[in-house]
Amino acid sequence: MRARTFAVSSALLLAVAGCGAQTSGDPPPESPPSTSYVPVSVHQTGGIAGIDERVTVDPHGAWTKTTRGATTSGRLSGEQRARLQVLATDPRLAAEALRTGTANLCADAFTYTVTVAAVTVKYGDCGADPEQPQAAMAIVAFLDQVIPD
Repeated sequence: MRARTFAVSSALLLAVAGCGAQTSGDPPPESPPSTSYVPVSVHQTGGIAGIDERVTVDPHGAWTKTTRGATTSGRLSGEQRARLQVLATDPRLAAEALRTGTANLCADAFTYTVTVAAVTVKYGDCGADPEQPQAAMAIVAFLDQVIPD
């Protein structure tokens, strides 16, 4: 009886160990897609009219926009929310947050502060700046497209 139990246990152990085995030609297992969403906010200031506008999107896709003291709100569609999160998890954002940038080289240009979770990127909307933060700019452009004036 003892030998039979040992044989069954050994076979079971080998079968379980083999489940996680991978041959060198097999691709690594894919990790499940992330379902955690991060808050995103954009603060736009400046321009000839002295704009001071804030847009905040919470992790659930609810947004608020405050312009000249008036606040509007809404909710992103599931597709819009997913697209924003792709932009918000762009690895370039961390590097853009570390850059010192240049002074705003254009008169009356807008200044943007883009915050994604704990990462903040600040830049002037001036084509004369050779190192514009492309990932942060993509977030601003997307929100400008999907959130009504």
